[in-house]
Amino acid sequence: THPDDLQADLEQFQRMADGEIDSYSMDKRFIRKDRGIVHTKLSVSCLRDAEGAVSLVLASLLDITDRKQAENALTESENQLRTIFENSPMGVIHLSEHGVTLDCNEQTAAIFGSSRSDLIGFNAPLQLENKELAKALGRALQGETSRFEGEYTTITGGKTCHLRFIFNPVNPGVSPTEVIGTVEDITERKKARDTIRRSQQH
Repeated sequence: THPDDLQADLEQFQRMADGEIDSYSMDKRFIRKDRGIVHTKLSVSCLRDAEGAVSLVLASLLDITDRKQAENALTESENQLRTIFENSPMGVIHLSEHGVTLDCNEQTAAIFGSSRSDLIGFNAPLQLENKELAKALGRALQGETSRFEGEYTTITGGKTCHLRFIFNPVNPGVSPTEVIGTVEDITERKKARDTIRRSQQH
């Protein structure tokens, strides 16, 4: 038995012996001879005599190692994605299949001159005033990767800048689908391009 699981098992067994419970189940780890860990689902029950004392204990073990490894791998993957999401130099937005903002990172809030709390819950199809941006998002909600680049005044922050949006459907080809969008403020880049273009024309 893994030492971290022993006490919990003993406590539950004692409760059963004292008559507080007739059965219990728990996740319990065992250590193999090669020091590898086996994850199990332990189920314990008892039969009692006429006086209520335990006369027979029944125990079963189900090997759930593969499931636990999959769960741990999923948790690690989710943590990695969350780290990327939070620390991306670009704004990242997660929208529901109805176009409502479910989450966004702090960079998105900074680009929009707003706060995450103001942006979460924003219903883009109903509240967006920029028709071209709304069309691009609409295509993504229908399962198609789309993009928008142009001047945009944010509704929640009132900030005007030149933005580039790329919308990627979570389930491509499925309609409707949730969408992951990235947004980048390219205002200064556009100004530099325009300056170069004007200088070349003279």
